[in-house]
Amino acid sequence: MASARWIQQRPGSHTKATKSLDGKIVMPAGVNSSCVGICFAGNFNDQELSRAAFESGVRLCVALLRGGIHESADVIYPHSRFQEKDCPGKRFPFEEFVRTVSVELRLRSGVTQS
Repeated sequence: MASARWIQQRPGSHTKATKSLDGKIVMPAGVNSSCVGICFAGNFNDQELSRAAFESGVRLCVALLRGGIHESADVIYPHSRFQEKDCPGKRFPFEEFVRTVSVELRLRSGVTQS
């Protein structure tokens, strides 16, 4: 009988940091062991994120956050917060993305903005 894949899963290596570049976010076990990384494939310095990809990403983040990871969108960070990279890219609508996730979380919890 084969064991579950996740038992044998090795830690990721995309972001080896234990804290954000500004030192304000600290992950004692390291970002790869403490966070869920979501990748939007593409070069968002040169191209726009499609609306379908944007909406799918919002739904995924809302589902993960509502599933117990955290109660708000303030834990969504760009890769560039932890490494000197330009991820997700200057044409990726990161602030809009986080705002949209936040609005969707409030709507699903029945909380309206005052």
